[in-house]
Amino acid sequence: AHNNSALLLGPRGTGKSLVLERALSDAASEHPEHLVAVRLSGIVHTDDQQALRSVAQQLCDQQRLAYSKSASFEENMTFLHDMLSECARAQRSVVFVLDEFDLFATRPKQTLLYTILNAMHSSQVQAVLLGVSCRLDAAELLEKRVLSRFSHRKLVFSVAGGGVDAATSLMTSALTVQVDDDVDKEKAAYMTRFNETTQRVLASEPVRSALALPATLDSSHRRFCEMAAVALTRMDREEGVLRAADVEFACAESMRGALTVAMSGCSVLELWMLVAMHRLKSRRKRAVASFSEAYAECTANGSAVAQSVESYGRMCAKRSWENLVNMELLKESGSRGRRTRRAGSQFHQARLLVPECLIQEMLQKHKQVPTLLQAWMRTECA
Repeated sequence: AHNNSALLLGPRGTGKSLVLERALSDAASEHPEHLVAVRLSGIVHTDDQQALRSVAQQLCDQQRLAYSKSASFEENMTFLHDMLSECARAQRSVVFVLDEFDLFATRPKQTLLYTILNAMHSSQVQAVLLGVSCRLDAAELLEKRVLSRFSHRKLVFSVAGGGVDAATSLMTSALTVQVDDDVDKEKAAYMTRFNETTQRVLASEPVRSALALPATLDSSHRRFCEMAAVALTRMDREEGVLRAADVEFACAESMRGALTVAMSGCSVLELWMLVAMHRLKSRRKRAVASFSEAYAECTANGSAVAQSVESYGRMCAKRSWENLVNMELLKESGSRGRRTRRAGSQFHQARLLVPECLIQEMLQKHKQVPTLLQAWMRTECA
């Protein structure tokens, strides 16, 4: 009745391992002599024989026993059963932590999982199995004999929402320096000035706009801690405080990898659509816009730009818009109904997910980009 198993599921960076380690640390501090933790990783332990060998070695180390490297798979399995019984008689509970749990579940016969869960069904054993996985369907990967011994407990973690406000709060928390009482006055004054300047920078409108894109795609605590570290590397050592440009650079760098790969396959017409969306956002103050509005931005006033885009045709332009949505360079807002799908989404509002610096970089690298498109990116709206 005391033996349970559970899964901690959710995307990377949502705090699964942090919560688990905090819980184990609290339990170990309250009951230091009654808890034995055994940790395995599906990435490190690539087969069940290696994983079972690591279990035996960790149990030997914690019980101060000699470990035999020459022990066979069957001997390690027998040792596991005997050790679990001995720990129970000594009123010690064994906690198995399986990181990347889904990798253990995809192996033939799932021998390790079955061995542990089957042993936990004994009344002479006190043990818990905790699996950590990014796959929400990890439990569905289990074989029938393993699934029947699983406790079907799940803790699902999700990325914190809140948009720009939550992103600003996370960045503030990561960049704020704690001023201790035992710090001398000169250092305390500098720390206070650094914190006040950081809060002012993060509250500024350009920085909030730069944080909007990372907050839309990935608002995990880990993501913003990495961005804070990049911003600190750009800080002017003579000034000793962060500038808005440092945080904006960190935001652009955080998105550079995925967006650059996606944009490398864009056609010239798709780049016309991206620049049109950028003009609507930056110069006409339109946070979201539809295909019709972007196409009208390209074809307004009968200019050379209009002639260039119109030569492709409206249907080709609309197909390019849909490609940008599929590549997640544009994010459509709201839900699509039947009427919207039949209309080709030409009136459906979308948000640009590509920062200005990456658009300019792609216009310079793309071999077929006309000079007119680069000039249109730089010019002001009429």
